[in-house]
Amino acid sequence: MNLFAMIKAIIKLILPKKYHPFNYAAERAINFLGFRVNNGPFKGMQYIDEAFVGFVCHKVIGTYEKEIKHIIEHELKNNYDAIFDLGSAEGYYAVGMAKFGNSRKVVSFEGSEQGRKLQQRLAKLNGVADKIEIHGYCKKEQLKEHLKEYEKVFIICDVDGFELALLDNNHVPGLNAATMLIECHNHCFAAMEKTLIDRFSSTHDHESFSVRECVDYNDYPCPNLYYRLLPKKYKDFPIKETERAAEDTWLYLKPKSKST
Repeated sequence: MNLFAMIKAIIKLILPKKYHPFNYAAERAINFLGFRVNNGPFKGMQYIDEAFVGFVCHKVIGTYEKEIKHIIEHELKNNYDAIFDLGSAEGYYAVGMAKFGNSRKVVSFEGSEQGRKLQQRLAKLNGVADKIEIHGYCKKEQLKEHLKEYEKVFIICDVDGFELALLDNNHVPGLNAATMLIECHNHCFAAMEKTLIDRFSSTHDHESFSVRECVDYNDYPCPNLYYRLLPKKYKDFPIKETERAAEDTWLYLKPKSKST
């Protein structure tokens, strides 16, 4: 072990846990904001103290998946019969769209029991539990049957590489009329996005957005001298999702017949 590594290890041992850089920057922001979303399309939403996917700090600060902020803000204004959230985790989008959107219903699918329990907590906290249907793991047959109940639908899909198998318009024809925002896990299958674009080329126009690679330190809500002096990786953590694969993208599909 070199001298620098030894010093770093000693500092880590003697420094109180609350001042460890990762803990400090994230917890300072959460405490400052009081578990209320500070920015982004769901500004003002109350949040719970646990995230099933990602970290609470990104969601409370309002920088979670910032690269699609403009799409979500646009879709919140549209009058959908239902919004489907496929792979909804603890419900950031499901609850946010129910609270701030114009849809009659949010249909949420989450395979994890823990994720569904957290989502129920978040929905109750924000007074929208009666507007959200929470289901378990989403399969093609379930998606097909639920889509039959609604005419105008917006789908948010983040299913960790299962998107190509699930969004099968041959088996689920209702997808051909739906507006969709799909996180394409191209690191699982390099042609994921291209295959989806080709699959819906006759029914949808498309836009693609890369996962965010840069950060804006102005997003951090409560900077102080300690935060400003931290190395980049520690300053980035509270305001940027570090678990995103660089090759992943968001694919926005809009039915050709729609002008919204």
